[in-house]
Amino acid sequence: MPFSPSSNGGIETHRSTWKKQEMAVARMFGSTRTPLSGRNSRHGTSSDSLHPELYIELKTKSKIPFWTTWLETVDAAGQEGKAPLLVIHKKGSHRRVAMVDVVWLAELWKKAKEKESRKEV
Repeated sequence: MPFSPSSNGGIETHRSTWKKQEMAVARMFGSTRTPLSGRNSRHGTSSDSLHPELYIELKTKSKIPFWTTWLETVDAAGQEGKAPLLVIHKKGSHRRVAMVDVVWLAELWKKAKEKESRKEV
């Protein structure tokens, strides 16, 4: 796994590592990674993807302050009128975890179930 020393003497994640994760997550939702990533982009979003409905924020770190990061993502998504989706990836793991508002997820689940039941009738 590529690493480079940070300015404070710690270990920083190599740029290609988090870019690959952003690309993979964007593809999962039928989107693409935002070029120049997030706030540096000139695509009208600070999200890590160009998805029209989801605000996707991916963090690749050894330790993540989940609650603070979640609140920041909720705030940024709200400013853009998008649903917040926080994706957590731990260095060295091939798995990613999605963090969403449980009320939003429950509503989404309900709609999916209603749609399924209409198909069965």
